[in-house]
Amino acid sequence: MPGYYIVEGPQTSTSTPDGWPSENFVEMSQGKRLFVGFGDIDPEMDAYDISQDAETIFPPYYLQSARPLTTTAAGEILDGCFYLPDSFNVSSVNNSWAFSDQRLNLDPPFLLTSLANQTSCGVSPVLVQPLQNITADQDFRPYQDYIQSTLWSWAPGFPTAAEDIESADASENDDDLGYENRCAAMNISTGFWQNAVCNNEHHSACRRTGSLYEWAISRQSASYDEAGTTCPDDTAFDVPRTGLQNTYLLRSWERTRVDRDQDTIEDELLWVDFNNLDSEPCWVVGQNSTCPYVQRAQNNSTVAVPTTAAVILFALGVLTILVKCVSNRRNSKRRRRRGDDGWDYEGVPS
Repeated sequence: MPGYYIVEGPQTSTSTPDGWPSENFVEMSQGKRLFVGFGDIDPEMDAYDISQDAETIFPPYYLQSARPLTTTAAGEILDGCFYLPDSFNVSSVNNSWAFSDQRLNLDPPFLLTSLANQTSCGVSPVLVQPLQNITADQDFRPYQDYIQSTLWSWAPGFPTAAEDIESADASENDDDLGYENRCAAMNISTGFWQNAVCNNEHHSACRRTGSLYEWAISRQSASYDEAGTTCPDDTAFDVPRTGLQNTYLLRSWERTRVDRDQDTIEDELLWVDFNNLDSEPCWVVGQNSTCPYVQRAQNNSTVAVPTTAAVILFALGVLTILVKCVSNRRNSKRRRRRGDDGWDYEGVPS
């Protein structure tokens, strides 16, 4: 609501008096989504009935659930990982925002390995201590590495711009130049995503119907537009939404490559249902999806055609009425000249 923010500055930047951006600015301008939940409630708020906010604010500890982890000195997770090779019932556990706030006394390389492993296991690391005994204002690079190690989707440096893919995955067809680099694929060697030429053919990531974590890999390769048609029965072309789902997909693909003849899966890329075909800065799920953050001009042609047709029909109707009136007037004059009150009668001869 406009009452919750003010517009100031030469660039008409949107802000609130206390510095927090408005919900409209965060969602529509920045393309972000907000999840709000109660945390620890202060004693003076004990009398407040939080159930009346249940439709908009999550209850306490619903968005966060501490997950105890057991790790090795090298950052490998021994216990506490949500990924279970032979089980797909993880959805029964509220782990979307499971977190670990344990203090990690590891050397920087092992620390980054541990962070990446936690993210792959469906656990979000929470920073509760300074890194390398320095703060971010003294040196931001350890914190930058920390954040990078918790990312599970795009590989470092991706997605690249459409004009930057003139190398390994570029098509030789000049007609494909405007279609390059607009679709996402998982690289099996890293487990991360990269953007690729949509016209190239790869296998497809297909999610089992009714399951969040069970994936199948198509037997045929196809372009991104045809990827959905190659999925097996009871599956659909899809994309992981969380780090844990991404791990289940990667492990499924690794097993598939082992189980099948290696000659059937030669390339390293696997299509996932993610693209920016509608608007280059905006990546969306779904082959025919449109970017929800792009202001689109209304198409007036659908209004102009019926309006033009209505005017023509109206003009034709008026002309028809005028022609009939003129014709009736002439016939009436002829009848009055014959002296028969303008009426002629015809009968059957006797």
